[in-house]
Amino acid sequence: MKLADIDIVRDGPTVIARIDGEIDLSNASELAGLISEGVPNDALLLVIDLTSVVYVDSAGIHVLFDLRDRLRTRGQEIRLVVPAGAEIF
Repeated sequence: MKLADIDIVRDGPTVIARIDGEIDLSNASELAGLISEGVPNDALLLVIDLTSVVYVDSAGIHVLFDLRDRLRTRGQEIRLVVPAGAEIF
């Protein structure tokens, strides 16, 4: 099983987090911490690029919802990028 790698870059008011691999219980909280640390208060938008993610379990979904809620309270937005034709259950 390949666990997720993450690359976080800032482009002006936007932070882009590109994730590659799998997001599951074993790494979800670590990824959430890395993403949270990578989004400063003055950023307006977080884009999470999931096009190279092959698997997300419920822990990963929980991380995405939690990030959304925390960013919303700070007046920031979040957008997800998923591959065309992704199977979402």
